[in-house]
Amino acid sequence: MEGSEDGQWGYSAWLMKRGYVRDADRDMAFFGFWAMLSGWIAALAIAGAAVMIVLRQSTLG
Repeated sequence: MEGSEDGQWGYSAWLMKRGYVRDADRDMAFFGFWAMLSGWIAALAIAGAAVMIVLRQSTLG
């Protein structure tokens, strides 16, 4: 039986056997959603911090 080193099916093996189906694995979709959301929040926070630094530097004269 194919699988990972510990004898369990690897996630990549599952994808290769069945092909990618959207939301086939609800746990991975859940993790992916929260990872994407936190990435966008971090990107917005970094952009906001950069804008605030520029604005503060311009007001200091």
